[in-house]
Amino acid sequence: MKNLLYLLCLVTLCFSCGDDDSCSHDSGVLSGTILGNDFELKQGTATYDNSEEEYQVFLFGQDEIDFGSNPCTASALDFIGTQLTFFVANSPQTQNLTGTSIVSIYNATTLEFEAASSDGCITVNEINATTVSGSITFNSGGNSVSGKWDALICN
Repeated sequence: MKNLLYLLCLVTLCFSCGDDDSCSHDSGVLSGTILGNDFELKQGTATYDNSEEEYQVFLFGQDEIDFGSNPCTASALDFIGTQLTFFVANSPQTQNLTGTSIVSIYNATTLEFEAASSDGCITVNEINATTVSGSITFNSGGNSVSGKWDALICN
């Protein structure tokens, strides 16, 4: 009986080892506060980086953005508002933001870098032929968002 109890505890510990309790996301659409303004995701796009080992994801808020029918062909003149940019691996996984894995915040009107966050985590849930989907949570310097995102893959 003592061995059975020991085995049960060991199995329970092993199954909980893979969980990252520090990485939790809101279940709704990505939203929060960026640069002192309310932020809610409107559109996301993703492109392979040059090495094709990861995607660069661009998320745009509900600001005055007109993507038209295909956000992959929108010009820079169409982007007004806030843009979150980050890199994710080309397979489903969770990664903590660190000094080298960050979320950059840009003013999409001027395309100027505004801030960066390395306090949080990103989860990629699914990648298919057209979309990268996941969740993100970060909180740094008054910038705080959490929730789900989808990014259309642009070639």
